[in-house]
Amino acid sequence: MCSQLKIFTGNALEFIIWEKSFRRLGVQAAIDESDKLDYVKDYVARPARECIDIYFLLDSSNAYRRAIIARLKEWFGSDFAVMKALKEKLDSWPKMRHDDAKMIVKFADFISQCKTAMEQIEDFKNIPNELTDSPVVMNKLPEQLATEWKRKVVTFRKLAGSDPKFHVFAKFIRDEADIIADAVMTKLSNESAELAKERSAKENSTVVWQLSN
Repeated sequence: MCSQLKIFTGNALEFIIWEKSFRRLGVQAAIDESDKLDYVKDYVARPARECIDIYFLLDSSNAYRRAIIARLKEWFGSDFAVMKALKEKLDSWPKMRHDDAKMIVKFADFISQCKTAMEQIEDFKNIPNELTDSPVVMNKLPEQLATEWKRKVVTFRKLAGSDPKFHVFAKFIRDEADIIADAVMTKLSNESAELAKERSAKENSTVVWQLSN
């Protein structure tokens, strides 16, 4: 097995990248058509494996093509599968704290994923716009961020006469994530400098005491 290729277990948000990597592995390793089905066994695990188990009973290149290209793609690479996975991930996202910069940055990355899906998946185009002021999203945000976004929505409505589109929300979250992350890094840097100063003062005090004795 190739340690660089992740085993696919059924996350639709990972399927496209996994499929490309799997195909690249087949080309680079010069794998025969007759052996490719064995590689599918190695790199696909349950629950994803369940939808292609039947094809392992067929020893042919046609079984490989039907398993990896048709069946897996139908279950995990379709627009519907990606859309469903994104909505489920949003629904299960935990409530964030304002000081949890790491989680807020992850949320900004996820919202960027949604924005990309919105641009590429026809059925997903109108769904994100409906989320920009919904309780589902607002309940995930730290209270300070939720309040700030609501202010922006009100201002946007007055100026444009409509609700802001999803890309406006995505930019807002990204900008806020960058600001919060920068503030956390600055705080850590200042705390580190203060500790270094205290350590230096303590060491100097010890040297003076040793010299005086």
